Amino acid sequence: MNPGQFWNQIYQSTDVKNHNYQQFLRQTPTSLVAEHWENLKKGKTLDIGSGLGTDALFLSKKGFEVLGLDISETAKQRAEKNISSAEQKVEFKVADIELHLFGLLQYDTILMNYYRPHNNRLYQEIIKSLKFGGTLLIESYLVDEINEVLGKEDDYKNFYFKHNELLKNLTPLRILFYREASIQGKTRVQCIAQKPTDKDVEKYNLFNMADSPKEIKKSAQMELAESLFKKK
Repeated sequence: MNPGQFWNQIYQSTDVKNHNYQQFLRQTPTSLVAEHWENLKKGKTLDIGSGLGTDALFLSKKGFEVLGLDISETAKQRAEKNISSAEQKVEFKVADIELHLFGLLQYDTILMNYYRPHNNRLYQEIIKSLKFGGTLLIESYLVDEINEVLGKEDDYKNFYFKHNELLKNLTPLRILFYREASIQGKTRVQCIAQKPTDKDVEKYNLFNMADSPKEIKKSAQMELAESLFKKK
C-alpha cells in the first residue's frame, strides 16, 4: 500500500483502531492554532499535511489566505466540502510534501501539524520559503506515544518527533514558544518560531541564513518567549 492509499483509508474512516490516528479525524483546530493564532503573521499561509483542513479553515475565517497540502485525495475532497463561505481564501491540493517545491520567500506563515519531515532537508526548504518575519507553527506527538513498530518503509506513518528534534532543526529561527508536555492526555511537542526580519539579519549578522545559519543567542529567544506570554 502506498502512502496516498493508506491516508485515504484513514480519512474514509469514522473510527480507527490506533487511537493516535483520531487526531487526523478531528473537527476542531489544533490546540496550538486555536490558542495562539493571533501570534502568527497574517497573510499567505501554507498548511503542510492539512488533512481535513480544520486548521486551514479556522485561519481562513480569521483573515489568512491559506493553501493546504496533503497526500490524500480523500482528505482534500472532505476539506473542500467544509468551506462555508466564498469569502474564505482557502485552497486544498494533493501533493507529496517531500517532493513539493516550496519556493523562496513565499509565505507569511507555515503550519506543520502532525507531519514529520522524512528528510531534514525539508526544514531548510520550509525556512527558505518563509518571508522575513514570517512564523512557523508545529504541533505533533513525541516518540513517547509510538504504539506500533515503524520501519523505514513506514516513514509516512511516522509523525512522532524525538525530544529536542525541532530545536536542532530550527536553529536559524527565533523560538517564540516551545514545550514538550502531556497535553489532552498525549505527550506532544508544540513550537512557534519566527524567521528574523531584515533588521534582525543585520543585527545578528545572519547572512545566508538558510544555508549556513548562525544561532541567535538564547537570551534573545527567552525574551521573545516572555514577551509572547505577557501579551496573552
